[in-house]
Amino acid sequence: MLNKADSLDPAELLKINSALTWSLSRILTSPEPRRIYTGSFWDQPLKPTYLNELFEKESLSLLTDLNAMPRNNVTNKVNDLVSRVRRVKVHALRLKTLTLTKTRTRTLTLTLSLNLVLSGLCHL
Repeated sequence: MLNKADSLDPAELLKINSALTWSLSRILTSPEPRRIYTGSFWDQPLKPTYLNELFEKESLSLLTDLNAMPRNNVTNKVNDLVSRVRRVKVHALRLKTLTLTKTRTRTLTLTLSLNLVLSGLCHL
């Protein structure tokens, strides 16, 4: 969040926004860039610039996103649960293969080395 952006020159604001996006991309491992809200989020009136309409839209967008956070949190928890279920399923299939191989033939070391190779190829 860039606060008090109405006190900056638009060229400075663009530089700061780009630098912040670049710095966050190194820290946050996400395929899409994070949203940066730009505005003047305090009780003082906005300084008159031609970006006031943008700052007001950003303020409304921030409030909308804050209201949607509980719903998004549930979605993230469901996505995390689905990912964990997939991992458990893969693990169960590996154990099943290992047990079947152990009972049918005594080539346990071959199966273990094959599972290690597959685990290196298959990252969930």
